[in-house]
Amino acid sequence: MSQHNITCTCFFLIFYSYRKIEKLERNNDKEGERTRIYKAASASHRVAPLSAGNVPTSSIHYEPQRPDLPPPSNCFHPLCKTVDGTLKGGINQEGINFYNNLINELLKNGIEPFVGIMHFDYPLALKQKHGGFLNRSIVKYYKDYSELLFKTHGDRVKHWTTINEAEFTAIVQYMFNIDNISSDQTCINTKICTKTYTLVHNFLRVHAITSKLYTTKFQAIQRGEIGLVISSGRYVPYSSNPEDVVVAQRLMDFYWGWILDLVFHGDYPRIMKELVGIRLPKFTKKEKHMLKGSTNFIGINYYTSHFVRHESNRTKIMADNYDALAVSEDSNAEGKILGFKDQYGWSNVYSEGLYNFLIYIKEKYKNPKVYITENGIASSKISNPLKDEHRIAYVAAHLNVTKTAINAIEVLFVYVRFKFDVDIVRLKNQKNNAKNLESTKKGTTS
Repeated sequence: MSQHNITCTCFFLIFYSYRKIEKLERNNDKEGERTRIYKAASASHRVAPLSAGNVPTSSIHYEPQRPDLPPPSNCFHPLCKTVDGTLKGGINQEGINFYNNLINELLKNGIEPFVGIMHFDYPLALKQKHGGFLNRSIVKYYKDYSELLFKTHGDRVKHWTTINEAEFTAIVQYMFNIDNISSDQTCINTKICTKTYTLVHNFLRVHAITSKLYTTKFQAIQRGEIGLVISSGRYVPYSSNPEDVVVAQRLMDFYWGWILDLVFHGDYPRIMKELVGIRLPKFTKKEKHMLKGSTNFIGINYYTSHFVRHESNRTKIMADNYDALAVSEDSNAEGKILGFKDQYGWSNVYSEGLYNFLIYIKEKYKNPKVYITENGIASSKISNPLKDEHRIAYVAAHLNVTKTAINAIEVLFVYVRFKFDVDIVRLKNQKNNAKNLESTKKGTTS
């Protein structure tokens, strides 16, 4: 008998926690904002597309107004006002109080919080003084920070995620260098990159140690769970050419196998070891043991899917992992697209890709618990954001395929969270910016 467990979070939870908080943070004093990596990048006239605070959104119309809640600290991180971004510099109690009040308010209104420990950004001091996530020492600081959150919020928070889209973050920051964070000139000049893999290596190390901390010290008492979040999609061969057929699985391995093979099997995908070679950092036996089985669930962020074709010349790859020797495309060799083009934006609506990805995860990783942590459709061309029947249709289509996936799988837990506009805008801008940067280097226009 199949077990069905679908939880659909209220829209207000998402818009409140992501939009209202970000707005309040931006409206507070600017000193604290500059203590974050992306705020600092923005202040120095760099593009910071991963910072939601720098992306305009129409979601403001949906924000619940709660003037009785105190304003937060002027940055997301409870440690951001400290001298070095660590517990040694003290705790930003104002930030702790704000999130305690927010969690209480959510629970009072029947909304269960689902908390990400880190969503891209973190204290600038950790990068300036310690090298950030390129330095192995980040594990200690991240563990200390996580323990603080478990102690202060864990009595009410039952779902934690350690890292959001480690694979996406690493590629955007240290392959495409869209955020101007990377100083890896070899990667920029030759597209042979190393720091991308170092970043994910340390992301996974902090995930493993944080997961162990929670499961050994807090889980039995607090009765919660901990996992990590990946981006997701389904790659479909661009043509019937055998190379295109093979590359569809290869790119899946280079994005999601990169994370999940280590978490479930304790090692990198074979194809990554073949194509990346010695640039892949090695985990110790102890770290591999700690990584394997280190997640209670997998969170997936799904928006759309793509065709993919083989590309043997890495210099021609602009918006995918260079080492995968693959290029994702919106249409295939016959000019067909996946699903249909949204009339109010630029994304293809392809709910079947979500179904296929859920089945893929179930079959490849022995049916882990899955939460859908992001899903939505960008609508930059819509004249009235409040008249959004197309969004209702998008949500309904993805709920329907999720139900179908649950019926096809003996046990699949799914938490459905819908977050609109900003993430699709971010993802599309990343790829467009990567292509534009590449064209500029070549002296052409894209």
